[in-house]
Amino acid sequence: MSESMPVVNPENWESFNYRSEDALVVASFDVTADELDRDEFPYCARVIIPIAAPNEFGAPDSAEAEVLWRLEDELTDALDLAGVRCRLVARLTHNGERELVFQLADWEEFRGPVDDWMDTVDDYDFEVSEHEGWNFFEDFCWPTDEDWCLIQDRNVITGLLEAGSNPDKEHTLDFSFQGNPEQLSVLREQLLERGYQLSDEETDDDILVMIRRLPLSMDLIGPESLENRRLCDEIGVEFTGWGAAVEA
Repeated sequence: MSESMPVVNPENWESFNYRSEDALVVASFDVTADELDRDEFPYCARVIIPIAAPNEFGAPDSAEAEVLWRLEDELTDALDLAGVRCRLVARLTHNGERELVFQLADWEEFRGPVDDWMDTVDDYDFEVSEHEGWNFFEDFCWPTDEDWCLIQDRNVITGLLEAGSNPDKEHTLDFSFQGNPEQLSVLREQLLERGYQLSDEETDDDILVMIRRLPLSMDLIGPESLENRRLCDEIGVEFTGWGAAVEA
């Protein structure tokens, strides 16, 4: 890792939710973490902070959330100041706990500054869980293909809302697919049966664009995208996402 490389990458973070052992997990992760040299950061450490007053979903209220953000900043600043070769790769919130997940180069280099920082905090009893490798990150912090599909949906919806779209108004969603013409023909017929319309947009033979009108609701669009992805996997074509014009 370069000496100038910070413990936290402040950009390119995403988030998703999943259920684990009947609990809701909110996972935020550094998208660029998957590009790190895994041989350089072969160890995983989870700094676990108990939430003092978790809500029904196991998450903090807004006031305590600010405290947890401050604690995270203090810890990562301490690691930066000590020159520890590590990266904060994920943040998990579940079951009344906040977990800060690090990948690191050396245990002893990491443990000292973390212990010193914990000694400065009186209101929380911390736990540090240590693991070999990247398995924890892959199993609990990195999204599945289905999660990536929903992340993309959310980002498109957010972009439309920020551009002035009315979320309750039906939008013309252009769902795009790529593959060979024979397989796309099979997909087209199945989508027509599900209420899609064929776009009049001119495309190449290996591209299919189908239209569905829906409000900007993840509860409606998310299942459509997941079903389209499932169909594409079954037929052997690629679902390349969707777009829409702003509807004020």
